[in-house]
Amino acid sequence: MFSDELSTLFTEMDATVIVFLVVGIILCLIEIFTPGFGVFGICGMLSLAVGIIIRMVNGGSVSQLIILITIIILILILSLFIMIWSSKSGLISYTPLILKETVLPRDYNKPNLIYGDLIGKIGITITDCRPVGKVLINDIEYEVISTRGFLIKGVEVEVSEVEGTKILVKPL
Repeated sequence: MFSDELSTLFTEMDATVIVFLVVGIILCLIEIFTPGFGVFGICGMLSLAVGIIIRMVNGGSVSQLIILITIIILILILSLFIMIWSSKSGLISYTPLILKETVLPRDYNKPNLIYGDLIGKIGITITDCRPVGKVLINDIEYEVISTRGFLIKGVEVEVSEVEGTKILVKPL
């Protein structure tokens, strides 16, 4: 009985139903494997629903409906498990879908650095300080805060104070 229903389900299926089901599964797979706002998933689910409805209107039985929905759910669950497995094992990280780099340098915010020895050192601004900018002190680039507001690039400054990782400078 099950094999008869299964063979009838697929042998009597129209081309439009096949297109709707295949497009729906592809759109759902795109939604699973790419980050987005759910547009592909919603369109995929609508396409699957339309395909199922058309198939059932054209002479499907309740058991065929249950078989078709079960097959679709199993395909989507298997795809979800493949995506989870590949993200855990690192396979998906080799695709352009995963951002591997950051905008900030790796040593951008090291809280264990002590800048107390910079007090009194002289440097030159290498960017405008509005009031935050960059200063070159002893050939090392530091992010600083100007205590006197806006400073243009190329101004000599002195480190006046250090508060944790904040370096405060004043113009000479």
